[in-house]
Amino acid sequence: MAINFNDYLKENYSDSDISTIRNKAKEKGKMLIDLQNSVSHTISEFAKNNNHTFTDIMNGLHTSKSQTSRIIKGESNFTLETLLKIYEYTGKKPRIIFE
Repeated sequence: MAINFNDYLKENYSDSDISTIRNKAKEKGKMLIDLQNSVSHTISEFAKNNNHTFTDIMNGLHTSKSQTSRIIKGESNFTLETLLKIYEYTGKKPRIIFE
């Protein structure tokens, strides 16, 4: 029989642990969205300022139509290689800072 995830948590963790797990998950989700939006904004602004079309972006990033669309919409889960492609396209160096 399948067990509900919330039931699993309640059976295996304290309320305090569950609260910590949920808070960390929310924080991680927010960080991912912030990174995706930052990259999306950078590419969109670069394309706008240089009169680039969707096809120009796709060719500049050497990505598929669907991957390019996800990047522009801020829905892509980036690899470091993709970030380097974005740097090559925009000329803007990515910086990753752990605080």
